Amino acid sequence: MSFPQMGSALFFPLQLHFFTIIITIFVILPSFRTSNGIEDDYKECSSLVPCGDISNIEYPFWVDQFRPKYCGHSAFELVCPPLSGTHRPVLQIHGEHNDSAHFQVLGINNSAMTIVLLDFDPQGFDHCIFPFSNLTEAVAEDLIEYSTSVENITLSYDCKPNMAEALVGVKNYSCLHTRDDYAETIYYWRNDKTKDEVHKFCQSIQVPVLGNDNLKRRNVTLESVLEKGFEVNYTKTYLKNCSPCEKSGGKCGSSMDSGFRCFCKGWDSSSNCLESGDLQPYPPPNTENKISEFADT
Repeated sequence: MSFPQMGSALFFPLQLHFFTIIITIFVILPSFRTSNGIEDDYKECSSLVPCGDISNIEYPFWVDQFRPKYCGHSAFELVCPPLSGTHRPVLQIHGEHNDSAHFQVLGINNSAMTIVLLDFDPQGFDHCIFPFSNLTEAVAEDLIEYSTSVENITLSYDCKPNMAEALVGVKNYSCLHTRDDYAETIYYWRNDKTKDEVHKFCQSIQVPVLGNDNLKRRNVTLESVLEKGFEVNYTKTYLKNCSPCEKSGGKCGSSMDSGFRCFCKGWDSSSNCLESGDLQPYPPPNTENKISEFADT
């Protein structure tokens, strides 16, 4: 008596089922996870978050605990109170060579793409500690630059005694060195006045301030001018990549590997949502049609 060969008949459905599982695990699920993850990135970077008394934080800024780094430019980190150590947010600008500068943030104007920064400590000011952060050295000029409303003033200190007569009539103030416990006179003036001889006999630094005529008034102090901060703009950072991305419906961000990223709904690109750049959308165009055509055959 012969029996039908059931093994081969059963093996084919099992083999097909196993093959389907493999395709699902290694092809379909990764694509779904990738698409879903990028969709989450798009939603995450669409939300505007507050930081201290400043609302609607958006690109190029990121906030460690509230707005992921990939939603901003790596150079522009905001630290919010109380972690900032002050009642204001602090901007940590990270340079290309691991150097950085720290500034308190007085205000951000998203539409004008400007931010008012403060590099001034009243306690340090009284003890002859001046603002020394150099913004242009910390950040490349293609990322940020001083606004046209900013002008420099010169602070001269540690002057030789024979310079006293040359500095008659120049505005000044006195501060007390904490370490050596002695008073020093600090001279200051706007840079539209040339005092080349002072630089030969004094230590001098340039300090950016909001340009106005306040220093011409006798009753206005240097402290009151410095505490208003200075303004910079990040127009170049925005216009270089972010503007085309947002105009195409995307949200601006970045990645550690490839720099700027434009997050679209379900996919991302290195440029904008009108062209795929180096990444293809998920699912690819006409995928559903191709699947249905295959199923009908």
